[in-house]
Amino acid sequence: MFLYWIVISISGSQKLCRWFAPLTADEKQWVLLQVKQQLLLPQVAAEGAAAVAAAAAAALGTKGSSSKPPVPSYQTAQVLTIPPLHPNSRPNSSSSSSSSSSSNSSSSSSSFASSIGSSSSSISSSSSRAVYRQHASLYCVVGINEEETPLVTGEVIELWLRVLQQLLGLAAAAAAEGTGLELQLSLQLEKGLLLLDAMLQQGYLVCTDSEVLLSRVRELLKQD
Repeated sequence: MFLYWIVISISGSQKLCRWFAPLTADEKQWVLLQVKQQLLLPQVAAEGAAAVAAAAAAALGTKGSSSKPPVPSYQTAQVLTIPPLHPNSRPNSSSSSSSSSSSNSSSSSSSFASSIGSSSSSISSSSSRAVYRQHASLYCVVGINEEETPLVTGEVIELWLRVLQQLLGLAAAAAAEGTGLELQLSLQLEKGLLLLDAMLQQGYLVCTDSEVLLSRVRELLKQD
């Protein structure tokens, strides 16, 4: 199950956010804080070190590069470890016990409720994982539970990015470099959200066909 889907820029601006697990407000803020700290602070530190090196080179009369390192247009999937919000607390097992005592007719809904309930409690009481890809100036971050693998999640992120760029009307060359993606997503956020809803339902992957996804989103846009 996917717990959340977050898109942020390298400047720290939140571009898109969709929560699939029933997290509390504190848990959501904790996840956002950890994602930004783990992705953006190393970048700030690297830029600071580069600035210090350039200043030192200038003081010594040597040539130093004052330009910022280029932003990679594409990056393979990486994994973040999100520490627990309350490391000393223990997960609430009430959801699993209630699901075992339910009738057969409601077993599927109880199983789903138990799944999302345990996802929420695990974020509070134990470490969780998030998979991310960087595409140009954007980070796409997806929280996962123990059922999902980083490899598959990375492919799902890649699919979303590829179809999104078609929906946004970005040219092939621009799409390859990520040019304009951040701006167009800000201007056409609805397309990104509709695509996400066409791919995922209640945190589970339901469609991976690019043409079907394009057709569904375009049909929904016509209805608005």
